[in-house]
Amino acid sequence: MNYTNVLSKAWRLVWNLRGLWFFGFVLALTTSSGSFWLWNNDGWWNAEERRLPNGISIKLDEDHTVKFLGEGMVIDLTAPDGARVLIQDRNTWYEFRELQALIEDVVPGEFWTILNFAAIELGILLLLGLVGRYVSEAAVMRGVQSHEQSGQAPGFGKGWRLGWSGTAGRLFLIDLVISLTAGLALTVLFAIVLLPQLLWLTDSADAGVLGIALTTMLLFPWIGLVLLTMVGCSLLKQLSWRASSLEGLGVMAAIQRGFQIARRQFKDTFLTWLIWMSTKLAWIPVTLVVVVLLAPLMVATVVLGTIVGAVPALITLGITSYSMPGVTLWQEVTPWILAGLAGLPVFILVTFSPVNFVGGLVRLFQSNIWTLAYPELRSARQAKQPAEQESKAQGMEATPA
Repeated sequence: MNYTNVLSKAWRLVWNLRGLWFFGFVLALTTSSGSFWLWNNDGWWNAEERRLPNGISIKLDEDHTVKFLGEGMVIDLTAPDGARVLIQDRNTWYEFRELQALIEDVVPGEFWTILNFAAIELGILLLLGLVGRYVSEAAVMRGVQSHEQSGQAPGFGKGWRLGWSGTAGRLFLIDLVISLTAGLALTVLFAIVLLPQLLWLTDSADAGVLGIALTTMLLFPWIGLVLLTMVGCSLLKQLSWRASSLEGLGVMAAIQRGFQIARRQFKDTFLTWLIWMSTKLAWIPVTLVVVVLLAPLMVATVVLGTIVGAVPALITLGITSYSMPGVTLWQEVTPWILAGLAGLPVFILVTFSPVNFVGGLVRLFQSNIWTLAYPELRSARQAKQPAEQESKAQGMEATPA
């Protein structure tokens, strides 16, 4: 495979197929190719300020206690009035029922209104992002295929028709099947890693220490297996998506086709994945440069985002202010908080639109790499099969009776 031609053609298609730019923008919003956030963890995890927890213990009876790695917590199943849950905060232990009563006394009902509103809004945004992502993935892949077959650049309308189809649903199911299968396998293996912890049930401290040592020894190979699985799933998804989008195969048939190509053309497939992953990693530091270069434009988008985001915010404020009498402080501020939650997504969308637009072009380039490489990988696989069959036939003819 000529990777130079694939990369150069993939970049040319980004600029020639302008009708797909919107779908690249959506992909930048719903994947890691757009704007990203850097979280400062100094206040949350500081070795000098936060002590390591004592782990998780489950007290089965007076003589048997099972211990696990994790946050400081004790589950006591021997309490006469029912199971007790103790939670550690630094050097102090609190019973869960005490914390629950404290929350019920201190937290007003308006807080739960805000929490429910935020949860519903987050669920709607996640659903829109899920639909937008797979529709855009299908539109980009099938749009490039349409251009390769007809020589005509698809517009937004045709791209939407290509994306809003059963292909988008199959892409989602392929992603789901591969992720669930890998996740289930890794979970079973992790359970095997934790099996030595059952040695604590023997009432022997030496056996318990041996269980911790065995779990630790098994944990590192499991982590390595997780990394390899992530690479394999990432590679298999890209091939299976193209098998479904470009060939119209069903979910399981597409996964099987992707696995066959990866196995028979492992070298070229892995090199394609390395190139694709390199573009994703290179985009991370480049994003900072893009933000600096687009800073003057983003000043304008901040103002525009404030104006546009004020529309849903004011609508929400009017509705909630009418339905909530401002008797207490919480009732007075709750409509303003809900209004802020309603306008925040629109503000972020408009403010970071320049960065996400550039990220969308990068996302189109990355998708085009696989879309252009897939036919060559598939044709190489098909060319290899007759050669293998011919060699087997010659071998059978040369075998003496």
